[in-house]
Amino acid sequence: EGSLRGGRMAKGKAKKAKLQEKKARETSKVKAKEEKHKDEESNAESLDLKVVGLENLGNTCFFNSVLQNLATLEAVHEKYGNVSTDDTTTGEPDGPLHSGMRVLLSGMQSAGKVYNPRPVFNAVCKRAPQFKSMQQQDSHELLRYLL
Repeated sequence: EGSLRGGRMAKGKAKKAKLQEKKARETSKVKAKEEKHKDEESNAESLDLKVVGLENLGNTCFFNSVLQNLATLEAVHEKYGNVSTDDTTTGEPDGPLHSGMRVLLSGMQSAGKVYNPRPVFNAVCKRAPQFKSMQQQDSHELLRYLL
């Protein structure tokens, strides 16, 4: 009976140790996520971005939400924030979408509370007419297209 009780105690200790390990891993994951979030906030603050709404052009909430999210990314500002007329990665002349993104980012930073994204919307719709229908669209599809 003593050895049976000793075996149960050992199993109990092993189970307790596993639970403590699991809790430590979860705590570590939470801390990592918090650090990542702090870094992202720091990047947005270092860009000194204004919060600007985008005018709805007729059922274009999907479009506006994607643009507003992209406008908070440092990589997007590095690529399109430049006022040059050449693509910074290839040296090629800008197309309408690149030019529209440059104008949009610049306009969002100098605008009051609302900015009209029509130049970018028109450029996207010219190359991807499925977004022109003025019907509800999937923001994920637009994001994939833009990326």
